Amino acid sequence: MSIIVVLTVLFAVPAKSDAATYKAFVSKEWLISNQKEFKKGFPKKLSNGLTMSAEKYDPYWGDFRVPAVKKGSKIIWSASNIIDSEGVIMQYTYAKNGDVFINFSARTKSSYFGEIVGINKKGKVIFKKVFKDDKYAGIEFISSNHVQLTCYGKKGNHKFYKLTQDGKMTKTSYIDKEFATLAKQGELRAAPGNVGMTYRAIKKKNEGTYGLSESFLWHTTTKESYGFLFGYGKVYEKIYSKQKVVVITKGLSINQSEKETAKQLKRYFGKPVAKRAYKAGKYYVAYETYKGDVHFYLGTKKGINMLRFTPSEDWKLYHIK
Repeated sequence: MSIIVVLTVLFAVPAKSDAATYKAFVSKEWLISNQKEFKKGFPKKLSNGLTMSAEKYDPYWGDFRVPAVKKGSKIIWSASNIIDSEGVIMQYTYAKNGDVFINFSARTKSSYFGEIVGINKKGKVIFKKVFKDDKYAGIEFISSNHVQLTCYGKKGNHKFYKLTQDGKMTKTSYIDKEFATLAKQGELRAAPGNVGMTYRAIKKKNEGTYGLSESFLWHTTTKESYGFLFGYGKVYEKIYSKQKVVVITKGLSINQSEKETAKQLKRYFGKPVAKRAYKAGKYYVAYETYKGDVHFYLGTKKGINMLRFTPSEDWKLYHIK
């Protein structure tokens, strides 16, 4: 059985003293083969003067549209190499300095193709990287400067990198300053939404399935789970639209020991407040490790305590006072 691993790339964009600040934005993923929805979603005018567009690929293909970027009426960039591929996914992101990054990727039974392109507000292509190898499986933007590359390979091969505009990559970690900043805002890195968000809002951001455990009702997606408490309304086992998330969980295969994970979390959050648990502002971060896999939890004190409670003699070690 193939094991999916994730390579996360961070765009480190140098600050420009003369540049305006724009609101960072990450689009949803667009399935290009669903031409009706794709055409309906574009064009989208960006505040930096560029336009995300859906342009005709070639007269031979009729009205088939592909992702493109325009400055005025001029097409600066348009996607290629996707017509003969199935299941092509496109996504774009808008950084605070006005740079736009686009990714699109496709996997067939025999091959994979993916590409990331960066374009600054002046309309110049500043970054381009192509991935064409059977070991790759997909590209996804996590934030305005954060992209996740999924690959096939050995267990524990999740790696994280910063990628500059000149294409150089430097190794980094999932747990870093950005992780800490997001956690203190109630956000678990690479998981859309936040602790305290309503079920209605989470469903709009992230489609998933309903589930339940001894302590929680769950909204579970392919990449993370959002926990809600029982008994919010008259129907005990129902998640209500206005009900709020109390815990978010996410698992990663990063081939990292418990000792290294604890060291990284202590650096940003100080000493643990319970076994494998740290205070992050008004929230709490906890984790479990198993053979290189790390499961991260972010939630309220009650959410984390209920998630980790076990009727054993050492349960007090895990309890946050």
